[in-house]
Amino acid sequence: MADYKDSLEVKTDGGRASVVVEEPLSLRIDGAVFNLVRTPGCEQELAVGFCFSEGVIASIKDVLSFAYTERGDETARNTIDVRLSDEVAVDRTRLIRAVNRRAGSSLSGREMIDDLITRGHTWKRAAVPPPKIHVKRETLAEIPAILRESQVLHTKTGAAQAAAVFTAEGRLIVCREDIGRHNALDKAIGHLLIAKMDIRDKVLVLSGPVTYELMAKAYHSGFSVVCALAEPTSLAVAIAEKGDITLIGSLAAKGMTIYAHPERVT
Repeated sequence: MADYKDSLEVKTDGGRASVVVEEPLSLRIDGAVFNLVRTPGCEQELAVGFCFSEGVIASIKDVLSFAYTERGDETARNTIDVRLSDEVAVDRTRLIRAVNRRAGSSLSGREMIDDLITRGHTWKRAAVPPPKIHVKRETLAEIPAILRESQVLHTKTGAAQAAAVFTAEGRLIVCREDIGRHNALDKAIGHLLIAKMDIRDKVLVLSGPVTYELMAKAYHSGFSVVCALAEPTSLAVAIAEKGDITLIGSLAAKGMTIYAHPERVT
């Protein structure tokens, strides 16, 4: 596989500057093709995380293989083939809606949330009760500094978004960056799945605003605590309230705002 670049230097009126790379990705899931735009890197994590956060698979065991298409050139990284177990049926119609959802939806906010909650958590198919999680305020206060230190691409370009996963004790497990917030989240989720780590007792931290789409992915994946350095949207708060998720915004060393289910914060 050819080396990839997640940033490039371009000419400006003041000299040169680093910008984030955007490239298309053709994600093939058992023959169903979904075209995404992402920052190169961690494509296999992105593919697995996408399948899980959109409810296609219930665990990494549902994935038989995932690989770059053998093209023999530098564009090979722009196509990922995911082969699923025979027991997994791909709902192409729902997945197409999921991809197109970024451009808008004809449903009302209440209908979108009701549909989300009705479909439930992806991991519930395994019928395993979720572990309990509690996080200390002083632990949360230390997370923003750790996240910023991990945002190498954002430091270089000023444009990348980050999704990071921490333990309840504040240890960073993974941080992924991408021009797309949803891609960064899927990459982080995919990392946990490939490493066979339980998502449900982890803390998700996002660098930007928490939107419906990000909360939907977090809900499907089983996160009980979602934090962000910025503020959430109204639909994100509504999902958190109805989906039993502790939602924290404006996370900083000096304080935070808890929008839903504060009982997990001690």
